[in-house]
Amino acid sequence: MGLPWDALGLLGEKVFRGRFMQQFAALLYKNVLVAWRSRRATAIRIVAPFVFLLLALIVNLALNANNTLQERQVATSSSTPAPISAIPACEQDLYIAGRACVDFVYTPSNDTVINTIVDSIMASNHPPIPEHKVKGFVSRREAEEYLVSHPDGSLGAVHFSHFSNGSVGYIVQSNSTVKYFKGSFQDPTLFFQVPMMNAVARELSRTFFAAAAAVDSSSNSAMLPALDDDVTGGVLSWRPQLVKFPHPSLQTSNLLGQVLSSFIFASLMFGFVTQMSNLVNEKSLGLRLALRNVGMLDSSYWVSWMMFDALITLVTSLLLVIFGIILQFSFFSKNDFGLLLLLFWLFSLAMTSFSYFLSVMIRKTQAAVYLGFCVFIVGWVFQTVIFVAKLPYSPAFYYSSSNRWGRVFFWVFNLFPWDPLTKGISDFNEATLSPSDPGLRWSQQYTYCSYQPDPSKQAPHNPTVEFRSYDCVYPMHQIYWNLVVQWVVYWALAAYLNNVVPNEVGTRSPVWFVFSPSYWRPRPADQVAAMHRVVQQVGVLLCHLSRHCVRFSTVSV
Repeated sequence: MGLPWDALGLLGEKVFRGRFMQQFAALLYKNVLVAWRSRRATAIRIVAPFVFLLLALIVNLALNANNTLQERQVATSSSTPAPISAIPACEQDLYIAGRACVDFVYTPSNDTVINTIVDSIMASNHPPIPEHKVKGFVSRREAEEYLVSHPDGSLGAVHFSHFSNGSVGYIVQSNSTVKYFKGSFQDPTLFFQVPMMNAVARELSRTFFAAAAAVDSSSNSAMLPALDDDVTGGVLSWRPQLVKFPHPSLQTSNLLGQVLSSFIFASLMFGFVTQMSNLVNEKSLGLRLALRNVGMLDSSYWVSWMMFDALITLVTSLLLVIFGIILQFSFFSKNDFGLLLLLFWLFSLAMTSFSYFLSVMIRKTQAAVYLGFCVFIVGWVFQTVIFVAKLPYSPAFYYSSSNRWGRVFFWVFNLFPWDPLTKGISDFNEATLSPSDPGLRWSQQYTYCSYQPDPSKQAPHNPTVEFRSYDCVYPMHQIYWNLVVQWVVYWALAAYLNNVVPNEVGTRSPVWFVFSPSYWRPRPADQVAAMHRVVQQVGVLLCHLSRHCVRFSTVSV
């Protein structure tokens, strides 16, 4: 049985009659009223997640169109054998186009056997290669000097070696740079290297098969019965096919994750700048000092602001996740809703406390806006470092025995809320890289991340059902606790520095004021002394606001 309703009513009446609750309710109403009067800024703060995610969607569409042209970024479950193409004409190269060029060069040109093989390569190609499209050189040095003096003048070179025992070896030389022009990629391996190797191997095999067949016929013996099925008209048939090896998407992180991280950070930073500007504006106008002089409690002031901002950030974080699901980002749809919401909300709360902390040391509203943008740029740079270099959340960096500063940098980075946010976004991103990835579940926040470099000790799992990373430090539940600690610590620092840092009229409390009994339970004499200070501060404040100084006389008691 609970308490009777009348007892609960009396308890609530007693609580709300208290000084703290009355001030808290009044200040909270003041914050709501200020937000309502600044409806445009409040609306932008709430709608910002949708705008930034819409921009991220446009970037995502561009990246997907680009990735479909890159084989390594497309998951391949099965492949169909395809014939190897002929040696292309040099004019088909994206960078050579219509300029004067040769299809390939070769060495040495003073060897009869090598010249015969090259002639066969040219004649057997489809279409045949004209003589003026191939250049021969006596030495490899001459060929390389020609290639250097004629950049983009040839697709590549073939350097043969004719050994004393009659065998022939070769080296294919080409430019391995992937070429890109107007949305088209040219893979150097498939464009020239593979067709050239195929043509050389084919003509070498046919040449030596013909020689062996001639020896076989002259000796009236059957030395090559196994090749009968591959011989057509006395010529060795050659039908190799190329099969692409099935593979998942060969990427550990994608560019969308980095871009999406920046957009998420930007959408949540709108509230940070607004919060800091409101606090600095109240301080610069003397409103905070005036309220304090008429008996406002520091606790009711800071708790009222935190309650208001916590509700706003909760709405913003909730809309951010909902908009992400509506726009069909796999980052939002595959990962657990609660994990995403908790990460964004705790980050927003930590940044709220961080804005309170910074606002204590700023006197002008415009300076707060500038500082807010500077904080965003610093956070964006930190995010780039984490995504590109994996620092300081790389196990090799964290567990390095030669780098004793690895863990120091780890904890220094974790002093700022945007670094745990980026680590969390990075983990969510890795859990949804390919269409078959399942995302991260609420029950996995303790278990998905571990460091186990020995594959034999890694527990088996189905990557299409459960996401695990064995090259990972700092799992999600540690990120949450870090953000909670930052939220509380920066909030406490803001309340403490608000008393220690000189206020608008230059007065402040001693550094050790929190250890003074009079701060928690003031005596009558302390209250009288405080009243004298209030009278003096009111005079200075009026002088500061109206530029007309008024002298106040104090009465001794």
